[in-house]
Amino acid sequence: IDPEAHRSIGELLQAQCRAHAARPAYTNMGRSMSFAELDAASRNFAAWLQSLDLPKGARVAIVSQNSARLLTAFFGVSGWGRVLVPINFRLVAEEVAYIVEHSGAEVLLVDPELDEALARDDVDAVILCTPTQMHAAQSIQCLRAGKHVQVEIPLADSLADAEAVVKAQEETGLIAMCGHTRRFNPSHQWVRKKIVAGELKLLQLDVQ
Repeated sequence: IDPEAHRSIGELLQAQCRAHAARPAYTNMGRSMSFAELDAASRNFAAWLQSLDLPKGARVAIVSQNSARLLTAFFGVSGWGRVLVPINFRLVAEEVAYIVEHSGAEVLLVDPELDEALARDDVDAVILCTPTQMHAAQSIQCLRAGKHVQVEIPLADSLADAEAVVKAQEETGLIAMCGHTRRFNPSHQWVRKKIVAGELKLLQLDVQ
């Protein structure tokens, strides 16, 4: 980026949008957003922040995956004199709260991408790679929405929540499974055979 040509992120975005208005700025899951559309969405986002009386330099936190919303927020916040605080969507609530407080963010935005994905007719199944505390609730949400679901281990952080997922699976008849992929590793299979054969006794299991 030539700092002499572009004095701010906003000027950079506007220049690119003028030069490449019809070209795609973002493509994901078959959906694209042109530079012109990104410019319009960013301006609308900035106008909304302005309606909140947020001054220049104010910090705006967002919990989001890599998505069109995050890109729009980046330009809509940073391009108009405010500071974006991106937060990893896999953090738990306590960690998010710490970052928001430590950064001094005045606004916290949360991307509702799962709700929108579940509403799509062209989505048959969902793979959840989210914090453990969210696994059970999101698995049930997917099943209730008529989607098959695979969730990374563990299924839940309590027996009651795990049983609730099993109940939802039985009621819907959909596939719900945990990604216990390491059970296919030769080393894990060797240990399991030794335990089943009684040659080894499992006293403690530490997972790294």
